[in-house]
Amino acid sequence: MREQDIKTIRAFLIALSQLESPLDESLQKQLNQLAKELATDVELAIENLRKLIYKHDFLKILYQPALKSLQLAYQAQPRNKCILPLEDSEPSSENLELENFLLPTDSLKLFQYILKSNDSVQITKDTKTQLQSSPETPSIPPTSPDSSPSNSVDVYSNAWVYTFV
Repeated sequence: MREQDIKTIRAFLIALSQLESPLDESLQKQLNQLAKELATDVELAIENLRKLIYKHDFLKILYQPALKSLQLAYQAQPRNKCILPLEDSEPSSENLELENFLLPTDSLKLFQYILKSNDSVQITKDTKTQLQSSPETPSIPPTSPDSSPSNSVDVYSNAWVYTFV
C-alpha cells in the first residue's frame, strides 16, 4: 500500500467524522461495495474511494482540507538519513530499498468494517471516540484557545486517524 493510500483513508475518515447526518442509502451501498473490493484489491478500492469522494461535493469539501493537513504534517517530519558502509566493511544484511507502506491488518479490517456498516458516519464517530479515549492513543496537547482559527483541519483533534497507519 502506498503512503498516499494511507493518507486517503485517514482524510476520508476525518471527513466522515465531521458529517452531521448519515449518508444516503445509495452512497452507503457504494461504500459497502468498496468494502468488498478492499478485501480483494486494496489499491483499486482506494482509487475507487477517491473517485467516489470527488463525485460528491459535500465529501470533497471535508476531504480536501483533511488531506492537505495530513500532507503538511508529513512534510514537517524529519527525513531518515542513511549512512552507507565503507567499502572495506562487511555488507549489511539490512535492505536499504524503499519499502511499501503497509496498513496493519487490524487497521485495514477496521476500515473495512466502517465501510460495510449500515451507518459509516456513526461507526466512524464511535471509532473516533473510542480511539481518543484509549490509553494506547498518544496524548497530543490540545491547541490553545488563543490560537487563530485556520482553514486547515486541526491535526491534534484528528490524532486518532494515525491509528490507521
